[in-house]
Amino acid sequence: MRELTVIAADGHQFSVRLHEASTPRGVIVLAPAMGVPATYYDRFAVALAEQGIHVAVTDLRGQGSSSLRAGRGCDWGYADMVEQDWPALTNAIADVWPSLPLWFLGHSQGGQLSLLYLAHRPANVAGVLTIACGSTYFRGWNFPQSLKLLVQTQFVRVPAALLGYFPGERLGFGGRQARSEMADWANAGLDGRYDLRGAALDYEAALAQAERPVHLFSLDGDAFAPRGATAVLARKLPPALVQHHHLTDEHLPSAARDHFRWSRHPEAVIPFLLDAAGLRQGAAD
Repeated sequence: MRELTVIAADGHQFSVRLHEASTPRGVIVLAPAMGVPATYYDRFAVALAEQGIHVAVTDLRGQGSSSLRAGRGCDWGYADMVEQDWPALTNAIADVWPSLPLWFLGHSQGGQLSLLYLAHRPANVAGVLTIACGSTYFRGWNFPQSLKLLVQTQFVRVPAALLGYFPGERLGFGGRQARSEMADWANAGLDGRYDLRGAALDYEAALAQAERPVHLFSLDGDAFAPRGATAVLARKLPPALVQHHHLTDEHLPSAARDHFRWSRHPEAVIPFLLDAAGLRQGAAD
């Protein structure tokens, strides 16, 4: 493993962890869940590299190796991450590993951002995979969980407004996050739409016109991203290009059908991802 330093157009600096395959068939960029550092996925990335896939794991803005920390005077939203960080990220990876298909694998919030980047720069991506990723729109959840989610998504506005950032490390959810980032997250909880602060692009319209394949994997029993929440995301994309795969006990052991612990069971999860992306060894033979 080696680290690559990336600098976005606005000066934000962060590291990407590169795991190289000996005979690569493609590249997967793994985007973490909210508040989860890139290092959490090292075991999964190593297992992917052993299957012939170059893997790049990035820290999201404000996390891990990021040069920024959310505060009253340091704010950003989804648009900054998608339009600043991710173009710099994909350009840097393309310089290191050129001429290979590049897929994003997004976990939870990382999946949302991956889909938004697909809408923003479709030419840079071969396709998107998401796992344990759903919309925060409360109508994608069954009652009474839907009411609980609505309250939770709107509650984050209160400490963020008072402090100028969201103190997730103190509240036990999501880690320290920027005020506008959490506003984008909470707004989607109200109406399901990605009307991003400061963005010129209509992301809802761009998602509906996506030009690359998307495979969404939900996990039976995942309390943080249930099947209905993933289905909300699927409906934003062209039906001909999106597939929603719901993995049950017929596909994965219960330990691997957890919102976070799926990454601790690469031998069970990876075959589904590589088959969907057409990157499994022998798939092109």
